Formats: sequence, C-alpha cells, structure tokens
Amino acid sequence: MNTTRVTRIFVLLAGLMSFSLNSPAVTLTTKPHSGFGFHMAYIASGFDNCTGGNDRCNTESGLVVDDNGELVTGDHFERVTLGRDEIELEQHRLAAIDLFATRFDDEIIAEIEGVHNLSDVIAWVNNNITPFTLDPRSGYRAIAISGQVVPTRGFMVRDGGWQIVVNGRIGVFGEYSILTQFNPSANAFAKDRSDLVLHYQSRNLINFNPDPFGPTAFDCEIWLGDYDEVNPQWKGLAQGLFNPSSPSPNIRNIITLDNVNDTQNPGLGTN
Repeated sequence: MNTTRVTRIFVLLAGLMSFSLNSPAVTLTTKPHSGFGFHMAYIASGFDNCTGGNDRCNTESGLVVDDNGELVTGDHFERVTLGRDEIELEQHRLAAIDLFATRFDDEIIAEIEGVHNLSDVIAWVNNNITPFTLDPRSGYRAIAISGQVVPTRGFMVRDGGWQIVVNGRIGVFGEYSILTQFNPSANAFAKDRSDLVLHYQSRNLINFNPDPFGPTAFDCEIWLGDYDEVNPQWKGLAQGLFNPSSPSPNIRNIITLDNVNDTQNPGLGTN
C-alpha cells in the first residue's frame, strides 16, 4: 500500500477519534411531529426474585407481600399507593363502570347471555368489575420521559385500577403512578414521595394473543392527572405490547401526549 495513503488514513482516523472523544454531546433540535409534544417509554423485563424478607424488593420494587405473607393484589394500589378512602374508592369504581358500560355496551349485549339493554349492561358491569394491582415484581419502569434525566434503571411505575373481562377480553381503567425520586427509606407503595400520575382507559377491549408466548397489544387513551381531572391539558395515547405468559413476563409501553390547545390530535401525531 502507498505509504502516503497510509499516512493520510492514520491522520483521518486520529481526527475522528479526537472529535468523538473531545467534542461536546450532540443535542437534537428537530421539532417533534405535532401531537407528540410529550412522550414516555415504559418497560417491564420480568419478575424480580422477591420474598417478604428481601428489603430491596420491599422498598424499591414495591411491597410484594403483606404482613400475612400474601402477595399484594386487588385494590392495594388504590388504597395505599394513591391513598384513596372508601368514598374516593367508590367514586373511582363508579367512573370505571360508566366508562365500561357506555364504551363496550355493544360487545357486552352481543356476547353476554341475559344482557339486552344499557340497564342490563350497567348491572352486569357492576357485578363483574374487579380491582387490580400490577405485580410490583414485574420491574415496571419508565426508562424515558420528555425533558427529564432518567437514571439507567428508570423510575418505578406503580400501576392499578379496575378491569372488566368480556369473554376473555379485558378492559382497563386505572392510573400510572411514577416514582420520580427514589427514597430507599420509604415504602414504595406509600404516597410520600414525588410521583407523576397519569390516568388511562381502554379504547378497545384487549384481545389476548392465541399464542401463549406471543405478544398481546393494548390501546388506551391517557392524560396527565387523575381520572377526574376536569378538561386535562395534556392528553394522548398509551399503546404497546405485553406478554403475561412467557417465562419472564414483559411489557413495552409507548406513551405520546400533547397540549390539547396546540393540536386536534394529541398523542396521534400529524405531519
């Protein structure tokens, strides 16, 4: 090889190395599409090996078991994480019933025996709605939040609310509570740390993938704030995949929101 050419190659490489090592970090300034003014990404990568005696699980990953050694389920998220009392809990349940009965009435009438009209639908939903708390061992975390410096491990996401099952398909109505500051001395389910609350509700019933190891899609509308927020300013979509049946259950959730005053399609995006 020509020695002059080799010398030029080494000079070029040296210049590239100097640029990559000494140049300041590049900041992307491209304006996002309208409708995507605020975005988040959540992942759950599988169960932590948690037991009642594991302090890390009880503080960072959530209160996995109660004083009787039972796994935290049901309305624990509502009562403890969000601190709702009996009246607030019932108000939240009634709001979920209203959403399920009005949004999925056609499916319920068509598929549930003995349900013929909206009054029947409301009664059926009232009798079949159940609370849920996402298993905190799943490691559900926000790994990206617009305008926030997120640690590599991400911020813990607590998730819970109400659900309805219609012939194996599920509708959900709940909240995400994101711990944006971690305090290892506080219980992860206690509402005594900085958190970011977003309400979500199913746009469509979730159809589980017939392949037990295949991903299932979900599609929810979402807004910044609690469920009873009047005219929320930031609205959008939470859409993603989850696989509850794999050896290591996982979730991939992309959330896009925008200011309702700036776009007619918050969370949808327009070119």
